Amino acid sequence: MDDPLGAYDHARRWTLSAAALSRPHDQAMVSVHERLHHELQHTTSWGLLTRFAKDLAEHGVAPDRLLRLFRFGRDRARQVHEVYATTLSVKDDPHGQEFLHEAPSYRDHYERGRALMGGLDFDAGRFVMDALLRCCMAPAALLPIMRNGFDTLRIADLAGDDVLPDQRLERLSAMRLPPMSPDGLTSTSSPAELDVFYDSVARELNGLGLPTLDTAGRREFLGHLLDEIERLAPSLRQRIEIDEVREPVPDDMEEHEREVLLLRDGGALPVEVVPVADLAERAADLVSHHPALGAHVVVLWVRADLLDRQLSWPGALTGKNEFVVAVAAAGPAARVCRFPVAEPGPVLSAFTMPTVCLSTAATLMSAPAEASPAGITRLYALVDRPVLPFLLREGPVAWNVGRISGPRRLHLIVYGASAFPGVVWFQITGDAGRAYLLRWLQSRGEDEAPRRPAEFKGLHDELDAVVKHVLSTWYVVGQHEEKAS
Repeated sequence: MDDPLGAYDHARRWTLSAAALSRPHDQAMVSVHERLHHELQHTTSWGLLTRFAKDLAEHGVAPDRLLRLFRFGRDRARQVHEVYATTLSVKDDPHGQEFLHEAPSYRDHYERGRALMGGLDFDAGRFVMDALLRCCMAPAALLPIMRNGFDTLRIADLAGDDVLPDQRLERLSAMRLPPMSPDGLTSTSSPAELDVFYDSVARELNGLGLPTLDTAGRREFLGHLLDEIERLAPSLRQRIEIDEVREPVPDDMEEHEREVLLLRDGGALPVEVVPVADLAERAADLVSHHPALGAHVVVLWVRADLLDRQLSWPGALTGKNEFVVAVAAAGPAARVCRFPVAEPGPVLSAFTMPTVCLSTAATLMSAPAEASPAGITRLYALVDRPVLPFLLREGPVAWNVGRISGPRRLHLIVYGASAFPGVVWFQITGDAGRAYLLRWLQSRGEDEAPRRPAEFKGLHDELDAVVKHVLSTWYVVGQHEEKAS
């Protein structure tokens, strides 16, 4: 997906809505926390300058100088980012406080964010904090810098205390700020209403000696930035969409695609390799158990590099051109017997007890065209890359949603695509991701994406067994395969 730049106005409004959508449990907070980092980077002047310095370098424009500038810009805004993302994801609920107790490294960020609220309750104070931190990312010096362009831009031009976001935060924190009241602002406030309040905060900081771009200055900066990208890398500029009125439905899907859920705290599960030659005497070690399905075998068919990221193998697997077929079971280590075949059919047919075949969307999308479905009655595909828009282009998609039992607040969304009979696509997501996906699916209407619980009723036991296998062995699930590491 190209990274569309939403207009600052609407993206800022969406950021506040995303924070409000988060639920009070750790997985959802981690998910929202990462999205908030993304939003702050891509909707502020400093963030955009930093991001496009890296993109221009990757397009061959002064690569050494601009990559150094990118790293400098990223590092000098780290505190602002952490205060922003931590405070808006934790909010003020008791479960969030439990999270801070268990992750004390984030407590300082949260306390700094609350201090910026000037004693207001969270619902009002978050708008004050949001505006102040965005002011930290909007030093007035960026406008003349961007008028001069990237050709002469050096780190020294950005190194002043009134320019660096983290230094600006330090100065701002030491100021005696006047009371700021965002009267009437809510998560559904219009971009114009948010602008009025932001500009009032920027005026206060300018009056206190911290030069800050107002809304008009930010827009002028963005215009110069895009002109520079057009001049230096026209192909890059063609991929950037400035969307003045972003529609909420695509935003829902784009927001969910950034979700990453860690499934275990201790890192990837180590692998105990069971040689094929020992399969007969070790067969019991590879059998999984489920209260309804009973004894069964989970057969994996996963692209090697993806599986390598999920499990801690004694030696690295190979890359995208190799596919692993294995029987796996959970324990203190994941017991895995890998077979010297490229497709799961022969392995599935070799067992007399029930079998379930687990793959992933990224695996299926990169499997060779000649891959044979022989011997595969049903394939369960964990969604580890954006797949819904692709499936809908091929025909209607039936779906259903359910809660995953266990100590984590996780949800299962399952799809059946008419163009891919025999494949059951399933997603594991948190509260925030569930909200995004359901709104997106419901917006497609009954013709394209009908909810059909009855179509999946007979798969309940197998689905539950597959999900339990993923939760007991997988390390991380997300929507970008490159993030699953």
